[in-house]
Amino acid sequence: MSRILGYKLSALRSKHVRVAAGSGLASLVGLAVLLLATGMFLDFFFELPRWLRAAFLAVDLSALTYILFVEVLAPIVFGPDDEDVALMVEHAIPEFRTRLIASVQLSEAGAIPAGGSKSLVREMIRQTEEFAAPLDFSAIVNTGPFVRSFLLGLFLSTLGLSAFVYTREVSGDLLKRAFLADVPVPRKTRVTCLTQNRTIAIGDSVNLEALAQGIIPSSGKVKIEYKSGREQTFTVEPKPDNPRQFVRRIENVQESFTYYIRLNDGHSPDYSIEAVARPAVTSMDLEQVYPKYTRRAPERRSPGDLLLLAGSDLQVKLKATKRVKQGGIHLVGLDREIAMAVAGGAREQVAGTIEKIPSRGLTGFSIRLTDDFEISSASETVYPIDVLLDKDPTVRIVWPDRKEELVTQQARILVAFEATDDFGLARILLHYRVDKPVTAEVLAPGEEKFIELDLSKEKPDDLRRLTRRYEFDLSVLKPTPLEGSAIEYWLEVRDGNDVTGPGEAFSDRFRARIVSEIAKRADLMNRLNDQLGTIDTVTQDEEKLNQNLGALLFEKPQK
Repeated sequence: MSRILGYKLSALRSKHVRVAAGSGLASLVGLAVLLLATGMFLDFFFELPRWLRAAFLAVDLSALTYILFVEVLAPIVFGPDDEDVALMVEHAIPEFRTRLIASVQLSEAGAIPAGGSKSLVREMIRQTEEFAAPLDFSAIVNTGPFVRSFLLGLFLSTLGLSAFVYTREVSGDLLKRAFLADVPVPRKTRVTCLTQNRTIAIGDSVNLEALAQGIIPSSGKVKIEYKSGREQTFTVEPKPDNPRQFVRRIENVQESFTYYIRLNDGHSPDYSIEAVARPAVTSMDLEQVYPKYTRRAPERRSPGDLLLLAGSDLQVKLKATKRVKQGGIHLVGLDREIAMAVAGGAREQVAGTIEKIPSRGLTGFSIRLTDDFEISSASETVYPIDVLLDKDPTVRIVWPDRKEELVTQQARILVAFEATDDFGLARILLHYRVDKPVTAEVLAPGEEKFIELDLSKEKPDDLRRLTRRYEFDLSVLKPTPLEGSAIEYWLEVRDGNDVTGPGEAFSDRFRARIVSEIAKRADLMNRLNDQLGTIDTVTQDEEKLNQNLGALLFEKPQK
C-alpha cells in the first residue's frame, strides 16, 4: 500500500478508536455514578435488606461490565481494518469514486490476477494519492457523541461527588451498604442494640436494651414478632441513670421471637430471642457400693430410700431431657459440688459418684445440668440422705460366772463369750496382765499382754454374731505366774471398719488368783458344801410343800 494512504488511514483508525473508547468510558463512569446513587437513594428511604442490595450490586456490575467490554474494550481490540476505514472515507468523501477502497484492496499481495496490468494499478494508486494528499481523513470522525458522553459523565461525576461530600456523614455508610457492608442506615438517631441475639430458658424474663446516638428521644418502641405469628409492640423507656440507654423487660417468655427497637427515626437490625426448655432429669439409677470390709454386694437404691452406710459410694446415673454440656451433683449440707461425666452420642447420659459418704454433715443431694446454651436446670429436687453409722461391736464373757477365781499355776481357764457386730468382727484379743505380789496384801501391776484368737475358719455370716469358747492355758505363760499373784484378763473385739473406724469394745475384767493345789482343793470343797447346803434347803422346802398340799387335799369341807 501507498505510504501516504497507509499513514492517513492509520491516523483515521486511531482517532476513531479513541473517540469510540472515550465515549464508552465516559458512559461507563456516568452510568456507574447514576446506578450507585440510585441504589443508595433507595436504600436510604426503604432500608433495603442485604439480599436486595446484593441483587442491585449484581445488576450494576453486570451493566457496567457489558459497557466496559462492548463500548470500551471492543473498539480497541476489534477496531476497523484498512478496508473498513477506506469505506468510511469514501462514504464521507464521495469524490473518491471507489478508487480508495480499490487502492487498498489491490495493494494486498496476490490481489492482481495473472495477466492483470500492474502499471494500471500503480497509476490508479498515484492518482488516489494526489487526490488524498491535501485531505485530512481524521476530520471525518464525528466527535459529537464523545463530547456529549464526556460532558454528561463529568456532570454526573461532579454532581455525585459533590452530593457525597455534602452528605458525607450519611453517604459514607450508604456507600458501605451498597457494597454489602453490615452497617445500619444512617439516621438522626442511631440505634445500637445491646441485647442482640440471645438464648434463654422458657419462663425466664429478658431485658431488651438499646443505646441511642445522635438525637436522643424521650422514649421508643420495640416490636416483637413471635414464632407463632403473633405480634406485639411495647414502649421502651430510658434508664434513670443513663438517658441514652433504653430498656424494656419482657416477662415470662414462653416462645421464641424476633424483635427490633425503634428510637426516633432510627431502628436496630432484627434480632432473635430463642426460648428453649431447661434440661431436666427423666430417669435416675442409684447404686450403693458398700465399703470392702462389709463384704456386701452393691445394692440398687430408689431416690426415696437413701439410708446409706457411712463410707459407702453412691453411683448416680441419669438421663436428661436434652443434650447437656455438663452436670454436677450438689451435696446439700456440705455445700460442695461433684462433677459428672457426660456420655452417649446424644450427650443425654450423665454419670457421677458420691464417694465415701461422710458420717455427718450430708443431708441430701440435687442434680444440676447445663446445656449447650449455658442454661442450667432450675428448682432442682433434693433427694434426702440418711447416714447409717457402723455401730461398735459388743462382747460379753458368759463364763466364768464369777469375776474372781482361784486357780493353780497349771490351770486352764475356760473363757466363754458372745460377740456381735452389724457387719462382722475382724479381731478378737484376749488381754491379760499378771500382777506380782509385793506383800501379802499389795500386788504390783504387771505388763499388759494379749493373745489374738484365730478367726480365719469362721464364715462371714458367723462373724456378725459369734459364740465361742477359749481355754486360757496358764501353764504356757512366760514367766510362770507365782503363787500369790493375780491374773487380770478381759476381751477386746474390733470390727473391720477401715473408713470411719475401726469400732472396738471391751468386756468386763475378770481376775484369777494363783494359789497352791491345797488351797484350790479347799476352795472346791467349800464350793461343793455350798452347793450341797443349797440342795438340802431346796429338799426341805419341797417336803414342806408336799405336806401342805396333802393337808389341803384331805381337809374336810365345813358345813
